[in-house]
Amino acid sequence: MLSADAPDSIPRSALEYLEVKSEIAIGGASDAVEDVRGHRFEFVHGWRELSVHTPEGIVIRFVLPGTLASHQQAPHRIAGLVKGEAFVNLMKDLF
Repeated sequence: MLSADAPDSIPRSALEYLEVKSEIAIGGASDAVEDVRGHRFEFVHGWRELSVHTPEGIVIRFVLPGTLASHQQAPHRIAGLVKGEAFVNLMKDLF
């Protein structure tokens, strides 16, 4: 959980994170768009989790408040993967 004095520019939920990445994909600087193209977005089936894998190898996990991101919430973890390239293309096609 983020501290109360964390900057407002830091996304606090998966929705906010995806909104920021969508805005970058639609109208961001070319280097920022290329960065998003290198991401992988994993949407987990069975419990609410979004895992974002950055080109630098960092994993950002969004889970429900009170849930430990490092603990599996079900016997099997099934996730749908969306590559950043497809995400950027979809956002540009939609908007």
